Amino acid sequence: MRFMKWRQMKSLAPKFAKVLRPYVRAGDKVLEAGCGSAMNTLYVCSLIGAEPWGLDISEVALDEARQRAIQIGLDIRLTLGDIQGMPYPDKSFDIVWNQGVLEHFENAVEVISEMARVGRRVFVAVPRLTLSRGLVQKVKAFLGLTAEDIFYLYTEAQLVELMSRVDGLTFEASGSFNCLYLFSWTWACGVTDRKEEK
Repeated sequence: MRFMKWRQMKSLAPKFAKVLRPYVRAGDKVLEAGCGSAMNTLYVCSLIGAEPWGLDISEVALDEARQRAIQIGLDIRLTLGDIQGMPYPDKSFDIVWNQGVLEHFENAVEVISEMARVGRRVFVAVPRLTLSRGLVQKVKAFLGLTAEDIFYLYTEAQLVELMSRVDGLTFEASGSFNCLYLFSWTWACGVTDRKEEK
């Protein structure tokens, strides 16, 4: 577990900051829906000067996010709640994003729809389906090490197709990147109403 957190901070956080940076501006309200420790949101917001928010179904995760924010000297607004029915008014956030969350839901389109309801821009990142990732998942499953709630791995095209099925969300961009030469992530971004953008 400690290695995974180190890996995320040293490798993933800068990569997510690089792909998120074009979509987040200083002063933006940034909600990570399914934030866990909020490590990447805090990193990105500290670089850009955006306002970090987090929502998670786990109080333990939110406590970790609080502690992490205190350690780096950032204020973060945290909410205990379900990503499938978030307790925010429509278009409350400039961007709603997550990473490593969507693959846990069989109803991914509905989850993205809820993100689009509360945000002007939606950004999702998931483990990308590659030969190496598929092999690792099969070995983990064989050894009994894989989480039972990981339903899907996506290609970039599949993630874009999911996003295209959300009413009122216009596809904007997508991409992929590698982490530690073995694991790959894919991401997609969309806007809910270009007329409302700042």
